[in-house]
Amino acid sequence: MKNKTFYAAILMATLSINILHAQYIVVIGEVENVKEGTTFYLMESTGTGGTVFFNKDENNGKLINGRFLLKQKCRRADSRHFSLHSDMEHTQRSINLEFWANQGDTVYVKGNGPLMGTWEVKSKAPEQKELDAIRKTSVKELAANQQSFLDYEAY
Repeated sequence: MKNKTFYAAILMATLSINILHAQYIVVIGEVENVKEGTTFYLMESTGTGGTVFFNKDENNGKLINGRFLLKQKCRRADSRHFSLHSDMEHTQRSINLEFWANQGDTVYVKGNGPLMGTWEVKSKAPEQKELDAIRKTSVKELAANQQSFLDYEAY
């Protein structure tokens, strides 16, 4: 009986750890030509809008030596659609990187310059492949659109 109780406790602990981990999303980024110290944060889609998560830990999402690590707990159990935002000058309202991810996954981001919508995303979510195909065919238009927002904000 003690062995069954012991194994049941191990099983419950393992399941609890997996459930807790599944509530988080991790984004690892490698970015060039973006100001050191820039902070990245996530918006979790709610279907009709989103919830923006601002970082409580000052180093969470901070660009250091061209890299950042962002770990965020999701508010909704079914969240899979996110966008990456930053505190780069003139980019708060309109420049972001949309992506799909499964909770518990690690997403890899690689980019150059402030036009985040043109950055590369590696995610295990099947919807990301579709979004990448759309982004690939319209990257010039997306870059022009985001650049126009930057120009407007800087004006």
